[in-house]
Amino acid sequence: MNNQTTNAEVNLNELTSRLKKEDMRNKNLTKRFKIFYFVFGILYALVYIFEYFFNESDPMGSTDIISGTCYVLAWLIFALLFRKANKDYSQVDYSLPTILMLQKAVKRYKLFQPRLIIAIGAALLIDIASSLRKVEMPITKEVINDIVLFQIIFVSAIMIGVVAGIIIWHNRQKPIRDNALALIEELEN
Repeated sequence: MNNQTTNAEVNLNELTSRLKKEDMRNKNLTKRFKIFYFVFGILYALVYIFEYFFNESDPMGSTDIISGTCYVLAWLIFALLFRKANKDYSQVDYSLPTILMLQKAVKRYKLFQPRLIIAIGAALLIDIASSLRKVEMPITKEVINDIVLFQIIFVSAIMIGVVAGIIIWHNRQKPIRDNALALIEELEN
């Protein structure tokens, strides 16, 4: 029995060290993305507003207005998602009771998070905005071909990003999550 406690303590110390390192890495990463998306979201909004109010030679059509609004909303949604993630990583508390701290780590490093749905919505806004940028009246076969080609490229880029994210999760965060789950089971028994 004493040997199990010693193994659990060693595993807990090692796991806590790995968690702290990964949490700090993610905290710094989300901070950089948060700043990036806020800065470029605000810049795009300013350019969009300037273009809307001060470009008299080429006034915006309804598709330009919808497209610009979708871009601004997508940038801000991503900025807020990264802000929330950064706040979550900043508030990780390793002084909680061991089981609770491990349960929160398991939840934090789950592959599919609820915020993924919001991120997908923001990516769809970018898709809509970019597709609307290609719309010209009258709609010709060339315009449709441009939109279809953009969809193929956009969906391919998103899929590459998803696969890369899953590979990173599998190599970096899944082992931490698996170790936390095993340690929780060991401590509960």
